Amino acid sequence: MGNGVHLRGAVATSAGTQLAFVGFNLVGTPVGDFLLDDANTNTKIKMLGKLKENEYNGRISAQFFLEDIAI
Repeated sequence: MGNGVHLRGAVATSAGTQLAFVGFNLVGTPVGDFLLDDANTNTKIKMLGKLKENEYNGRISAQFFLEDIAI
């Protein structure tokens, strides 16, 4: 996304739901490298960022703007 420098995806929460996230300028950073590595698929992490309302094509949903993670 965004000329290959931003990340978009979803994570499973501890409540068992899915949370959509975006991370700007994360590709090529330690956070981006961790998230893109398939070996970390089931690793529990803590996420730092902001939860915001996202409106796209008339649909409103929650979206997490990821800034950092902790393992």
